[in-house]
Amino acid sequence: MTSTPVKTTISPARGPWYGCAMACVCLGTMFSAIFLVCLIHFTVIQSRVILSHEAELLLLDQQVQANSADQAAMERLRTLDAQNRFLTFHRMEKTGVCALMLLMSMGVLIAAVKWTHALRPAQPRPVPRINATQQLVDRAHFGRLAVTGVTGGLVVLFVIMAVQGQRLLIPATVAVGSVAEPNAQAVSEPAVLSVATEAEFSRNWHRFRGLAGAGVVHVTDIPTTWNGPDNQGIAWKVPIPGEGNNSPIVWGNRIFCSGFEEGQQEVYCFDAAD
Repeated sequence: MTSTPVKTTISPARGPWYGCAMACVCLGTMFSAIFLVCLIHFTVIQSRVILSHEAELLLLDQQVQANSADQAAMERLRTLDAQNRFLTFHRMEKTGVCALMLLMSMGVLIAAVKWTHALRPAQPRPVPRINATQQLVDRAHFGRLAVTGVTGGLVVLFVIMAVQGQRLLIPATVAVGSVAEPNAQAVSEPAVLSVATEAEFSRNWHRFRGLAGAGVVHVTDIPTTWNGPDNQGIAWKVPIPGEGNNSPIVWGNRIFCSGFEEGQQEVYCFDAAD
């Protein structure tokens, strides 16, 4: 008996463009991971730092209101407020940059993967005879699996985001003695700072365009028409010494607005009643 040799097909050599495409895939993956970590850092870790500063600011504000002659607490309040504002705007800026760079790196990664797939040498393989009906069934099954996987991934992502958001909204527990002067006697019991509820936010005007920036007022006993010269629908008027473009903040019976005068930034607080 004689044996028949089996012919094998040698895969074509992969050219330099294939190596370049693979390098682009590696770079896209590396930069996507880096920008994703940076985005998590600025959105989660720095948010916790800002919340801890806000808790200390509330304690310092109460301490200054109780003793207006405490210059050390006043200076600490001003310094911490400036730091907190810097961190807030810095986090907003870096979050936007990281999100944009993550989007660009993921775009490069997807394009590199498609380029690699297009340059990949074709491997010889037998073509089985598949029934057309069975092929349609297989494609439908694969489509259902793909949709299920994507939906499950989105659900897991939303759950993680919701859990992280709840953790960020947990009120901080800070001891009053931790923000006092070094020689002052610390208070034995810590003060627990509560976070305003959704109902309190809806009853007040705490930001530009109100709750969630929607410009919707959740109260009904408000004037719908007014006239400045005739004082129609206007309870009182008061001149503001400084100038500035800002959105007034209304919380409880207090109205806050900001401005500047002779090169100095100022914040004004008015009694809503009179």
